[in-house]
Amino acid sequence: MKHFNNFLPWLVILAVFGLSEQILQQPKQVYYLGPVILILIILSVWQLTGREVKIEKFWRFLITPLLFSMAGMLFLGFLEGQYARQLFLLGQMVLLWAYLEIIFLRYHLRPKYEPYSLENVTVHLNLITIYLTACGFYNLILFLAINFWLLLGLFVLIGLLMSYQLIWASGVTTRVGWHYLAVISLLTAELFWIVNYLPTSIYVNGLMVTLGYYLMSGLSRNWLLGIRDSQVIKRYLIIGSFILLIILITAKWF
Repeated sequence: MKHFNNFLPWLVILAVFGLSEQILQQPKQVYYLGPVILILIILSVWQLTGREVKIEKFWRFLITPLLFSMAGMLFLGFLEGQYARQLFLLGQMVLLWAYLEIIFLRYHLRPKYEPYSLENVTVHLNLITIYLTACGFYNLILFLAINFWLLLGLFVLIGLLMSYQLIWASGVTTRVGWHYLAVISLLTAELFWIVNYLPTSIYVNGLMVTLGYYLMSGLSRNWLLGIRDSQVIKRYLIIGSFILLIILITAKWF
């Protein structure tokens, strides 16, 4: 079984990639191939974390790859251009493999596990997931007229789950960080609501929501970890303001 775990991240990624390619060829097959992909991810995390459903680490590790995969499928459904789809799919597979590989190293090959690698990959995957989810939801509102308030409620839930997973991965207990979870989720959802009224493209709107989540989650995580240096706060604000300025200048209005 130990040797099986060595190859499990590769086997899962190859299977998910093959199923995703089939969905690209036959989009209607997403209704039954999509759940198969999610089941494969669930089983892989279950295997790598000790094959126990009742343990908390299984559910906590499952949040990021599951939400990332669902957001990726939603985003891919609206993405145009064959080359763009293939490039996006390859990038998604690399990131998903990296997450599963880190779980394997943490629990089955500890000497090769790099400190803070789980926290770092979680931060990046959560940011990408927020962007993909925001863009996907804006597409659903614009093209399929899905109820906005329903999607807003789902967005709050997704933000809450990702913030919880990030705080846990950083070693902070829920008892200490629960109010940060609530504030981050509600403010991100409020930003999603406000940005929806801007006359900019879906991808620009998604970037602005993601930038807001980046600032709030980054500052909150550093504060909870005891990193309260004013220089850190200034760095986040300067980087955030600079990126926002670039987004606003380069965006197409009206």
